[in-house]
Amino acid sequence: MGTSEKTCGIFRSSNIRILYNNGILVTSLQDIANCIASELGSTTKSNNSSVSFLHHKFTSEKQKLNFNSSPYAPHNRDFAFFELKRCLSEMHKSSPGPDNISYTMIQHLSDESLHNLLFLYNRIWHERSFPSSWQQAIIIPVLKPGKENSNPCNYWPIALINCMCKILDKMTNKCLVYYLETNSLLSPFQSGFRQGRS
Repeated sequence: MGTSEKTCGIFRSSNIRILYNNGILVTSLQDIANCIASELGSTTKSNNSSVSFLHHKFTSEKQKLNFNSSPYAPHNRDFAFFELKRCLSEMHKSSPGPDNISYTMIQHLSDESLHNLLFLYNRIWHERSFPSSWQQAIIIPVLKPGKENSNPCNYWPIALINCMCKILDKMTNKCLVYYLETNSLLSPFQSGFRQGRS
């Protein structure tokens, strides 16, 4: 079974029953989860990065961000209904996040309900108050192809995020990328994540 099937919620019997952590047998579900979480956490620690990158990272993180800008700026305008509909039409089948609301459920809402959802998105955007429940995800460990399933190092994480959050994320991304591209605010040397350049 491929990774794409797993991210769409298609799972076969592949429960992790045992792990070996530093030669010690781990069998309880809680300990297995903690073991894999610890391993995944260690791969993202700063000690895996170069000194020059760490210096740049720490310097950048200390800078205060200024979120004040004109409410009339193009990137601060309300999201339009057609933008929501376009994003919904582009969404592919995916497993729901912690709230169990799928794209299919949202795509089958009436226009009146979608207008209410759009009102919520615009309120979040203008009030800069992101729902705390949308900051949670379900992390699923996926075994790397051809690797031994008892080694906690052999898993990568798939994060299942609430679909309502991902729709807002997609609309925001489209809005900001359009603004950056049309105003030539991206470096001409950047090719990654730009349409027609990668």
